[in-house]
Amino acid sequence: MMTSLFLASAPAFAQVSKEEKAEAKAQAKVEKSTEKALYSKSPKQVQKDAKKLVKEGWQSMNPLPIEKTLEFTRERLAERDPATGNFRYISSTQEATGNSFAAAQAQTYNLCKVRIAGQIKTVVMDETKLEIANQQLSATEAASITKVMEKATTMIAEKLGRTDNVMEIYKIVKGNYIVRTTMIYNTNQVLNQVKEDAINDLKKELDNWTPTYEKILDNVIDNSKPKIMPEE
Repeated sequence: MMTSLFLASAPAFAQVSKEEKAEAKAQAKVEKSTEKALYSKSPKQVQKDAKKLVKEGWQSMNPLPIEKTLEFTRERLAERDPATGNFRYISSTQEATGNSFAAAQAQTYNLCKVRIAGQIKTVVMDETKLEIANQQLSATEAASITKVMEKATTMIAEKLGRTDNVMEIYKIVKGNYIVRTTMIYNTNQVLNQVKEDAINDLKKELDNWTPTYEKILDNVIDNSKPKIMPEE
């Protein structure tokens, strides 16, 4: 099924968070400027890159031409949180080949989710090690925190739910479909879910739960945010 470039991502989790409200507001802003941008000229580099894609045989699954799809994709990837200056989205671009469009598309979705989850896990676990080293924790506390963060980050790909596939292009080579998808996801949403899962599990792991542990997890997540960046 064709994914609209400007279709807002459905919340992956039940509660409506501050991040989800901010995401909806940002999405509305994008939609408002879309019509005007459609009739403006794309940046020269975008035009050059789009021409190259068309020459290579790529076609857009979006109603917009590849040039505009590419322009809007790059604009989304460049978005930053006005409060922190951090990039708003984490992203991944993956390519897959299949004997049908649907088969190749499904593979790219899975690869993108795995890649996004992997990026987040690497950063969060590195920050977990640093935070543990900076705190005066017992071996049991350190092991428990590491364990719950490992579990929470391992579950990311399964919990992403519906994502925003901002660019999908394809070409047919020797009867096979090659699909390339760029997927984005709000960084704050996924990191806050990691923290929530970790807190719930840590409370079960430790008998003497205190707010200090939550502060440690807060530090891990806050220090991770500036280090997570989109990739095209």
